[in-house]
Amino acid sequence: MVDLTSEAAKVLKETLEETGLSPQKALRLSFQDSLWTLDVDTPRERDRVIRYQDAAVIIIAPSVEAAAGSAIIDLQDKAGSIDLVLRRRISG
Repeated sequence: MVDLTSEAAKVLKETLEETGLSPQKALRLSFQDSLWTLDVDTPRERDRVIRYQDAAVIIIAPSVEAAAGSAIIDLQDKAGSIDLVLRRRISG
């Protein structure tokens, strides 16, 4: 299962609001050619939607969630800039 930290959720929600997108849109997590991406999209019937303060933030298709396994989307401070990262959890 993919989770989202509250800090990352807040930044993504603010970013979506600033763009003026329709509230029905959110960021779809995708995996293609060994790359994880986020693209603006509308949820589909079987998608899981991660919400923050009643706003859709991340959309995940079942196949993408299976590929991600146990993971978390978080923020990482790198040399003064903030990056969004997907970290896989390693069970002990």
